[in-house]
This record gives sequence, C-alpha cells and structure tokens, in this order.
Amino acid sequence: MKAGNIIMLLLAWTVLVCSCETKRKDETVIHETLDDEFSASDSNNFVILNYTADVLALSQVHANDPDIGTFSSIIYDSLCYVDADGNLRPGLAVSWKQIDEKIYQFKLRQGVRFHNGQPFDAYDVKHTFDTHLDPAVQSATALIWNTRHLVHIKEVAVVDRYTVNFVLYEVSGIVYNMMHMFSAVIPKDYPVEKLKEHPVGTGPYKFLKWDKGQRIVLTKNADYWNPSLPKIENLVFRIMPVDRWLETIIGGGADFIMHLPGKYSKKIEADVNTDLMERPVLSSIWISLKNKGPLRDVRVRRALNYAVNMERIIRYAEYGKGVELASIGRPGEFGFNENLKPYGYDPEKARKLLNGAGYGEGFTLKVFATDITETVIRMVNEDLADINVNLDIDIVTQLEYNQRAPYMARILGTEPTTMYDVTVFIVDNPVIDMLFNCDTLLLSSLSHINHTPYNYPEYENMHNWANVSDPREHERRLKRLDEFIHNNAYFIFTYQRILTSAVRKNVHIKKLNLSGHLEFSMLTETTKD
Repeated sequence: MKAGNIIMLLLAWTVLVCSCETKRKDETVIHETLDDEFSASDSNNFVILNYTADVLALSQVHANDPDIGTFSSIIYDSLCYVDADGNLRPGLAVSWKQIDEKIYQFKLRQGVRFHNGQPFDAYDVKHTFDTHLDPAVQSATALIWNTRHLVHIKEVAVVDRYTVNFVLYEVSGIVYNMMHMFSAVIPKDYPVEKLKEHPVGTGPYKFLKWDKGQRIVLTKNADYWNPSLPKIENLVFRIMPVDRWLETIIGGGADFIMHLPGKYSKKIEADVNTDLMERPVLSSIWISLKNKGPLRDVRVRRALNYAVNMERIIRYAEYGKGVELASIGRPGEFGFNENLKPYGYDPEKARKLLNGAGYGEGFTLKVFATDITETVIRMVNEDLADINVNLDIDIVTQLEYNQRAPYMARILGTEPTTMYDVTVFIVDNPVIDMLFNCDTLLLSSLSHINHTPYNYPEYENMHNWANVSDPREHERRLKRLDEFIHNNAYFIFTYQRILTSAVRKNVHIKKLNLSGHLEFSMLTETTKD
C-alpha cells in the first residue's frame, strides 16, 4: 500500500491534551506569521484551533481518520448525515429504502454540481465506491466497506441517473449511519491523486489554500444545494503547537478550540471575551484486555474492573469531566443499555476473585498506550498494584500506535501490538450506532489486540446476532450485546468524556456534536458577529 494511503482508519480518533502552562493573560503576546486576510478579527472568518500538524491528505481515498473526517464532511457531501444530536438527515441522497435484506436504494438529489462545475449524478456515487473497493487504488477507506461484520459491499449498481442500489454480501443494520462518515462523493472525471491536496466535492465549502505547517483555508460554496448554508464565508484551520492554543484564543488570534484541556477551563471562564461549551460526547478511553494468560479468566477481568477507582481517575485526570461507564455503550449511543451499572470500586471483591481464579499472588501485564492516555493508565497502575497486578507500560505517540496496529503492521512491516496484554487508546463513534465500536474493538482487523483471528471467539456469534436490519430489533439486540460485553468484562471500563470547548463570545455555535467530532453541522451552522 502507498505510504500516503496507510493511516489507521478508525482507532486514530483522538483528543488533544495540553501539558504546558501558558503566560498570564496580561502577558499574552500573539506572534502572527501570516497575513491578516484570514484573521479572526474579520467576521467573515471562522478561525479554528484543532490541529498541531498538517493532516495527511484531504481525501478519504488517501487517509481516513478524524482529522480528515472534518474536511471530508464539508468539502465533499455524504449521501446522508447525522446532525448534532445523532439524527439521520438527507445529504446527496434525498430518500432511501431497503429493497430486500441485502439491497439498499438511494434516490439522489438533482441539480447539484461539483466545485469544478461538473454535474453530480449516480455515476459519481458508483465511481466513489468502485474507487474505494478497487484493490489497485489502495484506498484508505477500503477496509471500512470490506468489513463483513458491519457493511460488506458487494456492488454499487446504477438504476438510473439519480438512483443507486447498494448490494451487500451480508445483512446489516448500520448501513445508513455508516454513510454519514464514509460516503464522501468524489467526481468521476477528476484525477484521484489530485484529491489528496486539491480536493473537489459538492460540499458547502471549497478548498482555497493549504499553507503547509500553518493553515488550511476553505471558502463558501456560493452554489451549494442548500442556499441557507454555510453561514460564514471562510473556515481557517490554523496549525500550531497545542501549548499556544490558549494564549492564541484569549489574544484574539482564533475563534474556537474544540478540545480544551480541562485544566484550562478556569482561565477561559476568567476571560471576558471567551466562553466555555460542554457536552457529554461519544468519546472514551478504552483499556482493552487480550484473551491470553490470566486475562482468559473472566474472574480476573472482572477483578481488574473492581480494583480501579474510576471516580478518582475522572476527578484528577479529567478534572471531573467524565461519566463512569458500565460497558462499551455510552449515553446517547444507539444500543446503549441504560440498565447496566458500573462495576464500582471494590478492591476486596477484586482480591477474592483473583484468589478464586488462582492468581492471588498477582502477575504482570504488558501495556501499550498512547501518550494522550498516559495519565489515566498510570493511575490505573497505582490501583492495580494494590491487588498485586503490575503493569509494564510502553507509552508511544498516536502515530506510532496507529502504525503498529495489527492491520497496519502487516502492511508496514512494523512490530505489531499483538505481543501486548493490554492496549489503551481513545475511541469515539462517528456513526452513533454502538455496533461500529463493537466491531472495530473486538472483531475486525482494526482491533489493536485481535489475533488468531478474533480476540474473543465466543463473542462473534453474539455480535452477528445483533447486526439485523430492523431498527427496533437491532436496538434491542444491541442492548443485549452491551450487557454481554459488561458481564464478560472484555475491557477495563472507564468513562464517557464530557467535551469542553472554548469559543469567543462573538461566535455562536448551536451545540457541540454528540459524536465529539468537528464536522458538518457545527461548521456550516455557526454564525459570527
């Protein structure tokens, strides 16, 4: 696979953590290196701090991670969207229906044009998916649509100029929501390789410029099919080290920080020109347990959950911005089982379980964790030491973590994470349906600890049973699946993050997205005085 195309597809969804103190407000100095044409002082510009380095590409053919997800949602259009509260909305498709168990039909919007003037029709949709599914292209999104436990596409067939059928290999209950994040339509008569840095879509914003290492600028598509969107003329994504973000927004050099470290909340509250926004979102730290050694025993996995004081971790690692979880499902997520209760902190019960499993003397687990989760796993290590379980922790950057996932390691020849007992990373859910994470964390080749071939073979049948097309039955079965995961303690369950963002008072954002992503609804509906 080409180096430009190989980026971890789903488990790279991350938040930014700042470890540096900034200057006092009265000492803040912003050193601008760019011209003022796209400054935050102009009401036509929405200046965003969300990146510390350049993105890999501006096309889902070449990369597919949350950084690219932001741009693909507004430069391109998807067939359908989920709004800020997770509700499905029309995009390039105006309606959809299920023809039979394995065929889904989409009626397309007429009169739409790409940014280069080319008219949009069903052949562009077919071209998009044929591109992803063509092994010769080596698309970064290919694995998404080739995952047999989610949506495994057999064929995209043109019925007429504005109608397409998606034909699947297997029944699926997650087709429509997957289209939200992974169906960014590209034009059939435009060179695919050019999309990487000069994207063309039908979306509400057009690509304007990319000053490498400094900013990416998009400008309003005046011919967008929804004339009420977008609200602001230009989107400016500034690129700078995270330790400069706070002083930049307070100094007026930016309008919005999506992921504000909790430790800086009070500084934002004290600033007369800036506000805080908060919302529980579908984002959590996952501590995955490999099915080997002591961890093969469910009593041991449950003991680890009882041994960790999650309330303490939320208080000190997240400054109270979290809600303790009982399983993989989170409030607001389709399939979340609200009747489950967290394991709770009970080290004595943990010791009894270990003794019963024959591990009262303890053992050591080898851990692979991203740098942005280091504080949490260090605190978990302190708690587990009380029951004689020790963690041998390797901390790596997010990039290295992604490169060493089993799927990526096979491509790159890097050392895979399969020799580790525990992996620790941040995961959210862009498609809202819980089955998405159930697959990527436990079954698919995206899982950081899957092996031979699945991490927990007894789980596969339960997962497939839950993947049905009837929405009510799908939700009922997902709740059972959530309970199954809880009872089997496949993870050390942590907490749902409460996303904290900083926004200038003259910028009006209706609400943060439930997904925790910076994408379509927030970027198109925001206004500025």
